[in-house]
Amino acid sequence: MTVRTLAALMLAVSVGAPGCDDGEVTTGDLDHFAGVVVAPDLAAMAGRILDFAGDPVAGIRVAACSDLECPFAETDAGGYFLHLDIPARPRRFEIFGQYDEFGSLAFRREFDPGELVNVGDVTLPRVQGPPAAWDPREAGTALIAGGRIELTVAPDKADGDGVRPKVLQYPLGTVRFDIQAGRVPGEQIPPFYNQPWVGKEADTLAFSVVPFDLFALKAVKFRVLEGVTKPEGTVYDIYDVDPLDGLLLPAGTATVDADGVLVGDKLSELRDLTFFMFVPQGD
Repeated sequence: MTVRTLAALMLAVSVGAPGCDDGEVTTGDLDHFAGVVVAPDLAAMAGRILDFAGDPVAGIRVAACSDLECPFAETDAGGYFLHLDIPARPRRFEIFGQYDEFGSLAFRREFDPGELVNVGDVTLPRVQGPPAAWDPREAGTALIAGGRIELTVAPDKADGDGVRPKVLQYPLGTVRFDIQAGRVPGEQIPPFYNQPWVGKEADTLAFSVVPFDLFALKAVKFRVLEGVTKPEGTVYDIYDVDPLDGLLLPAGTATVDADGVLVGDKLSELRDLTFFMFVPQGD
């Protein structure tokens, strides 16, 4: 995974979370979180995980990763989780997606010593449609999210031994090379620091992908086939999530064509495919 330069100004949002050690933690309800005591040199993170219908989900492992460690907590019967007594350093909230169940999530949180941060309710994205084969070397086109979007990466030329170089980078240890995704409603987009979709929830097109941390070594061409609400010629800004730090970053633009399909512009740079979105420009 390449490290990219951050160019956008991030807007802080007032959301929080409590912390934890390297083991699993079963939590109580949010009334309990109000009484959590955080050591002055540590931090804490808490929240609740819901499914797409708004019901709590038990048994979900929620990670709070820094560059040095990645502790996890497990949600209880009420969907609540608690990370307690974690070092106060920037963290990535992570939930790995599951095939035929839910998509992947990652967003960044920062902590001050002694702080309890509550991220509130976080909705698991629903995956839609069957997985699509997408080989790391052959790539080609994958139609995902129940036919709502197609992603295309052209393979590179084979070497003298007839072996093509990889154009897709799957997570370490991957044994199945296919991709699945779901469209995420605007009101269920995770609480990123910068929130360009706010006020445009009905027209924003967001997608969450399985597997977590899928990366294209060359820019992905795409066409959003369903759900585009804006007229021909409307320009959308593209954002994707860097799973290394959980930041939502700009990745170019796309334009609605005469058929009402949203198509990536020539210089668009969609590469990180864990979670990405398209937000119409203007008011």
